[in-house]
Amino acid sequence: MGTEEIYTLDIVKLPIMGIITNFDYTPPIYNLLAHFSYVLFNGYDVAIRYPAVVAGVLLIPAAFYLGKEYYNEMTGLYLSFFTVVILPFEYYSQYARSYILSVLFFTIFLIYYIRIKRNDNKKEELLFWILAAVNVWVHLFAIIPVALLCLDILIEKKNVLYATLSCILIVPLLNIFKDIISTRNASSGFTYGASVLQMVFLLPLEFFNVLFMNVITLFAVGFWTNKDKLKTPLVICAVITLIVGVAAAIVTPVFPRYLMDVEMVFLLLAAIGCVKITEIINDKIGKDLNYIILIVTILIFTWMAIPNFESHFFIQQYV
Repeated sequence: MGTEEIYTLDIVKLPIMGIITNFDYTPPIYNLLAHFSYVLFNGYDVAIRYPAVVAGVLLIPAAFYLGKEYYNEMTGLYLSFFTVVILPFEYYSQYARSYILSVLFFTIFLIYYIRIKRNDNKKEELLFWILAAVNVWVHLFAIIPVALLCLDILIEKKNVLYATLSCILIVPLLNIFKDIISTRNASSGFTYGASVLQMVFLLPLEFFNVLFMNVITLFAVGFWTNKDKLKTPLVICAVITLIVGVAAAIVTPVFPRYLMDVEMVFLLLAAIGCVKITEIINDKIGKDLNYIILIVTILIFTWMAIPNFESHFFIQQYV
């Protein structure tokens, strides 16, 4: 087990109230789920990874519905495939921390963000604000993209009541922020984490690994050809999150995986890129080649990712 997983294991052995009050600089949701898994499987240490496994599996249909909600079913199919072939998602789906669970909840959060931007539904808007708070309770760094998208909704919908409710729900987490500011910094001798320069170079590898150029190229195509106005606030949110995350490395320990939530924005636009390229080919040829191109893309991406999967599952752990 990794160092962080050992922290998780130590915490999940505590009573429930001990887990709730012992944050380990991390909100308690994943630790509570890992605790119940640990107890259910009679104290089997590896059981603390099972909530991550479940979250990783659920991310696949969640990604499909995100793509479908944003554009169409083919976008959903491409996006769900990306969540399967991108190695970091595979790795953190077997890792006893809250990273993949955070990606899952942020994906669901994005679905409701898109729905609210396009429709006026008070029930869905309430759920959106509740999900905003839940995202922060899963992982603290989710507060950056979540707050940016919440600000966009607040300015447009002006529902101060729901926004206030969401803020009240995260008040108990303020103590963690206080602890981070006071103890989790270089001046206190805390050396854990990546430097700003390391963050810049590690981000593309942590997010996409060997498929980095594929995803970025398709993202550029998707952004350029997609006329939907929602792409702008989504991309701005993702970029600002990365900038803030990198800058935060100056004062507190940060790793690229803390920012994995916004990876879904890049993958969503990359999925749009695949669909737009397919639409252009279909128009040129005069035939519907949607599923043929999808299968070819799956084969190419999987073939390119094979060395990563081999090294991860048979040689050494992904770092």
